[in-house]
Amino acid sequence: QSAHPTAVIVGGNAAIIMIQGIFYARFLPLEGPIIVAQSPSGSIVPTPTTIAAKPPLIDFDVLQEYIIPRKAFFNRFLTVQDPEGRYSVLGFPVLIPDAKYQRNEFIFNFGLVLDADAEQAPYERVVRRLAVTFAEMEKQDEYLSQQEADRDGRHPGHGHSQSQNRRPIESLLEIIREDLNNYGECMIPVDDANTINMKLFPHHPPPPLVRILEQLTQLIRNVSVDETRLALLETMRLVVTRLEAHVTPFADSIVGAIVQVFQVVGNQEFMAKTAIVAVFSALVTSMGTESQRFHPLMVPLITEVAHPTSELHTSLIDDVLDLWNSILSQSNPPVSTEIVSIAPLLLPILEYSPETAGMALEAVEAYIILAPGAVLEDTLRRPFLTALSGALEVKSREQVNAATRCIEYLIRAAEEYGGANGVSVVIQDMLETGFLKKVLERLHDAWEAHQTTGPNKKSPKLNTVTEGDYFAILARLAYADPTLFANMLASFGDVQQQVWPWLTTEWFFYMESWDRIEHKKLTLLGLTRLTELPNPVQDLALGKLQDYMSLWADTIAELQDGAVDGSDNLVWAEQEGDEWDTPKSIRARELYQSDPLHRVVAKQFVMERVRDLVQRAGGEQKFQDEWMVNVDKEVVQKFAQFLAFLLPLLRHLDDNLAPGPPAAERRQRSRHPLEAVVALVGELGDMNSMMAMLGAMNPGGATAGARGPGGATPGATGDAAGGANPSSPSPPPANPFAALFNPPPYPQGQTPGQEQPGQGQPANPFGQFNPELMQQMMQMFGGGGGGGGFGSPAAPPDNRPPEERYAEQLRQLNDMGFYDFDRNVAALRRSGGSVQGAVEHLLSS
Repeated sequence: QSAHPTAVIVGGNAAIIMIQGIFYARFLPLEGPIIVAQSPSGSIVPTPTTIAAKPPLIDFDVLQEYIIPRKAFFNRFLTVQDPEGRYSVLGFPVLIPDAKYQRNEFIFNFGLVLDADAEQAPYERVVRRLAVTFAEMEKQDEYLSQQEADRDGRHPGHGHSQSQNRRPIESLLEIIREDLNNYGECMIPVDDANTINMKLFPHHPPPPLVRILEQLTQLIRNVSVDETRLALLETMRLVVTRLEAHVTPFADSIVGAIVQVFQVVGNQEFMAKTAIVAVFSALVTSMGTESQRFHPLMVPLITEVAHPTSELHTSLIDDVLDLWNSILSQSNPPVSTEIVSIAPLLLPILEYSPETAGMALEAVEAYIILAPGAVLEDTLRRPFLTALSGALEVKSREQVNAATRCIEYLIRAAEEYGGANGVSVVIQDMLETGFLKKVLERLHDAWEAHQTTGPNKKSPKLNTVTEGDYFAILARLAYADPTLFANMLASFGDVQQQVWPWLTTEWFFYMESWDRIEHKKLTLLGLTRLTELPNPVQDLALGKLQDYMSLWADTIAELQDGAVDGSDNLVWAEQEGDEWDTPKSIRARELYQSDPLHRVVAKQFVMERVRDLVQRAGGEQKFQDEWMVNVDKEVVQKFAQFLAFLLPLLRHLDDNLAPGPPAAERRQRSRHPLEAVVALVGELGDMNSMMAMLGAMNPGGATAGARGPGGATPGATGDAAGGANPSSPSPPPANPFAALFNPPPYPQGQTPGQEQPGQGQPANPFGQFNPELMQQMMQMFGGGGGGGGFGSPAAPPDNRPPEERYAEQLRQLNDMGFYDFDRNVAALRRSGGSVQGAVEHLLSS
């Protein structure tokens, strides 16, 4: 047989015969790799009849380890080239495991020898088909192994010899090679049950490219009929969308044609510019970040449509915003100056309908994420803050969430880029634009509304969810720089008596209303950082120690899913990206992961600051005597459960901790007047001291724990604390925002909110006694009427309306879920003003 290629017709096309040889190789346990059959004879290894003829096509001794390779390469398509580079060998080695074979396995390979430069793809299927067909025939009736047994005169398996009607392998290989070379296919019966059926499918080169895009762009440039131009632009959009990233090589000509059309159509072609916007959007989406070099060319179209006076503004603004967002999403920092320059055009759109405003707000957020340095410049910072402040007032919950997120991003960017100076600049802008004034006014209104109960109960102007957004913004500021936050509060009035009492009361009161654990943790971080400040803020924070401990215990318990030794479930491992990531999503994920919410472990954060606070307060003993003693035992125990480092201190405090509310409030809640008398006598020591105090007491004083109009806490100095001389006229409630319009300068060396020496009056030591409780005591000792008992005059009856007499008690009952004003008043009267007694009565009635 000739081994030289000849031209034949295969599938209607002239082809070159490239099967130079075909063989069947085996691996024998003793001999190793051998050639069992080959065609043409002597083409792989010499035979006695071909030694004097031409040499073999390949050197089998060199290539045998690749023809029968290591087991890791079995049952897969393999190719190997001879050292001279003339031929390639294609094979598919097979291993059949079975105990009936020597070494429990049968190994073989059918291979083809092709010219080295031949196209191998059509013949890969031939090699695979040979391997699979003969492997199945061997498994079914031992076709290959019986061929060897017949040659060697032995009969493996069941001892039966080869059937007379089976073709020998040498004959099969010869027919396969000739038929495939001559006809491109073969159908050869092996025996009564098996047939080898194979066909070559020539690999044709791809057809020449039709430069449709070049022709399409040329048509778009030259066409003058409007309808035809619109049809061509729509076709271009579809082509760009379908090509996806493959459109990049043609982008220059496409953009050039579109820009030319934009310049030609002028200002009146609404339909044409709509189509141009659609093509640009498809191009940016398909090209991804590769489109960034074309973004400046799209700015004139965006500017024209986004301008409020444009005739296209109303009809095209949504489409342009979609293009704008696509451009920003695919912009790698730094964002081009042309794109940054049009950012102010977004801000008026934030006042549009929710759908349009939402798209504009998405673009604003993208600017803050991708170009924070540019947004923090003077030209953009204040306009952005003003516009976002207005976005907090809309009814759309999604827009309010997005606006809050944008303001938080701004605060974080200011801290990252400028440190304390950057935060100071942002706070100053928030003050001068009126943003913080509006926030605190709304929160103050909410606090005032929460002081009312019963029929006169007021509803706050601020809805509950937006109030949480306001507190989240304040918490960001407090966490970024607590000193600057305290200075900001001082610009609204005296921190100690005008701002801190009502603000922190409302803030802690809101803790039960958080709908997001992220904002709850943010509040923990911000308020806890305030404990780092020196006096007077330090003592103000310690005065709220019970609220702080409740905040710490509840939030950490929720973050740890109730497990004492659990991990903070907001601190996650770094998230991985995916193939759909854009520059915006990558940067947003980086900001998300670097956020203190997801980086700071709340438990460790609180532990470090509480330790420092205890030391700054004078050590454990002083901290116990002055502050911890006023905290409910149940609160301390829950706090200690999740912050176990305080347990050594708590063992010393255990016997001294208050088992419930402070002493004055416990007396107020006594179920029987005699219990209050016994408690008071035990504290005062003797009856004479008690009577002296009764004579000095003002029956109309403030009730224990009540929050006065100014929001001062019990024990505060001056009239705001509710402990002033009763003969002095009560001053009108202070306006906490009056100082905003003319804030006084801070004296050198004075902490914002600290009083000047000599200001304020000594606190009335009896300002926290309950006048109704005192009246009951006098009735016990004096018969309840005139002079009796010890001769002390009876207290005048308290004729104030119940909403005034029981203001604090009614508020507490409302907080517990008892809203029936008349029933609450009746219960308080029956219990002598005791909230605990009133609750028991309400539950039992």
